[in-house]
Amino acid sequence: WANETGLMKWYINPEGTEGCPGDETCGAASDADEDIAFALIMADKQWGGAGALDKSYRDYALRHIALVKQYEVTPGFVFTPGNEWKGDVVNLSYFAPAFYRIFGHYSNDEEFWNKVIDVNYEILFATLNEKNGNLNNGLVPAWSTLAGEPIEGFPGALTYHQTDSVRTPIRMAQDYCWNGDTRAKAYLDKVSNFFVSIGADRITDGYLLDGTPNPEFGTREQTSSAVFVASAGMAAMAAGGDPKYVQQTYDLLKGLNLNIRSVYYQLSWTTMALGFMTGNYFDMTSVENK
Repeated sequence: WANETGLMKWYINPEGTEGCPGDETCGAASDADEDIAFALIMADKQWGGAGALDKSYRDYALRHIALVKQYEVTPGFVFTPGNEWKGDVVNLSYFAPAFYRIFGHYSNDEEFWNKVIDVNYEILFATLNEKNGNLNNGLVPAWSTLAGEPIEGFPGALTYHQTDSVRTPIRMAQDYCWNGDTRAKAYLDKVSNFFVSIGADRITDGYLLDGTPNPEFGTREQTSSAVFVASAGMAAMAAGGDPKYVQQTYDLLKGLNLNIRSVYYQLSWTTMALGFMTGNYFDMTSVENK
């Protein structure tokens, strides 16, 4: 279900039989595209060959990386939300620097992807400021301008720290644990301190940028969202936080019942977080094919 660029349409129905029903111009979503490219690289490193595909995992990975570079990164190295975006608005939860280092190494294009990393780290820290009220808590807005101002990415889009933007600590934890980037650590220190101060069992599924609880679906004091608990746990683990707190988040996740709003979305992040926290989700680019 690719669109005219060759990238995946942003929506595919649960049966896998239709993409964006009734919309033939359906755009791609770059968070999905980077995950697809990363998964193909990991498949190449884990198994090699092609499996049931008509070309090898490596061929498809390189193709997808090239399409992301062509259609979802601006000439100024801004990582956009998808192929239909102009680059004046960003969704920081899509920014996955750990993946971009792998893309650069894998496709022999490290200079390009390192520039993408640098530019988008600058945007990340631009969003943390006194005006937004989030200078010290790491709660990035769901959508923002390149200068860090919260903005509706589309009519009705949320701007506070919600179910999408809370993925940002997860992606920074990956970059620090895999690559030791000090920018990731500086960010993780902020957001980890915020979540630890709340308590693992009191996390809700939304916060205003100043840290005020603003639940989207849960209650004001309710641990209901796996992606929020995963984010808190991975940030604390990567930042060297209290091991008891990390264990508490892990125990909450393994219960498999933090599935408010979307079982698919929450269980997906549960799986990735538990894998990461146990050392079973890692950068395999240096692993020889089996």
